[in-house]
Amino acid sequence: MKKEILLQLERMHTFTVESYMQITGLSESEKPIGLNQLARAEKNGQIFRIKRGMYITGEFYRKYYQDERFLPAISQMIYPESYVST
Repeated sequence: MKKEILLQLERMHTFTVESYMQITGLSESEKPIGLNQLARAEKNGQIFRIKRGMYITGEFYRKYYQDERFLPAISQMIYPESYVST
């Protein structure tokens, strides 16, 4: 994935396939290309999928995964009414 695209994605906590398509300028008919690019970036560890169609950047993950608020924040992104019991 190009560095300038990754930098734009890092400004967001999460991003969707649609937001990736918008940033890269791909049209709806080019969605398979965008999905292929996301799969490659995921395989390379540049991004992580947190649920179908929703991603975080690898940099965001590496920066915050040890923070005690990381898992509750991710669960809120996946399902807004969720909570993590301790």
